[in-house]
Amino acid sequence: MEVGPANRADVLKQSRGLTARDAEVISYLARHQVLTALQLARLVFGSYSHARSRLAVLHERGVLARFRRDIWPGSQPWRYTLGPVGAIVHAAATGAALPRPATVSETVLRLAHSTHTEHRLGVNDFFATLAGHTRHQPECSLREWWPENEIAETCAGVVRPDAYGEYTAADGTLEFFYEHDTGTETI
Repeated sequence: MEVGPANRADVLKQSRGLTARDAEVISYLARHQVLTALQLARLVFGSYSHARSRLAVLHERGVLARFRRDIWPGSQPWRYTLGPVGAIVHAAATGAALPRPATVSETVLRLAHSTHTEHRLGVNDFFATLAGHTRHQPECSLREWWPENEIAETCAGVVRPDAYGEYTAADGTLEFFYEHDTGTETI
């Protein structure tokens, strides 16, 4: 596990030069917790290679953290989440309490070892693909994408979908709950 910035001055130094696109990446990760480079490319960047390059820079600066499991053969794509600098920058921008770097590291460890992370990535992949589609279709938009925790609060536990979306096309708007089935749940 990587060591975070030593103090707030280091955070300020590492946060210099963050672009509006970087802020968008930080915002997506703050809301949806974990995304792959391909998902972030669909959401924010024009190309996968540009996304990978910028995400590597943000990782080096502590804005993002990343993890993956070694699988045979090869390895998984990197899973990105907020690093200490990104979590502090997001908290400062939204008026939330500033997290300690150790707290951020604990969150990254939990995500890296949670059995729910792959499920969350599946949900996020559906919405990232849909959002990527809308980037090339000017008459379409993904107006809303709420993660599971926001739906649980809003619906007071009456329904428990994995996400909520609102998709608009030329012929109308579709509001929907999304359930990502990996074949592990009893119907």
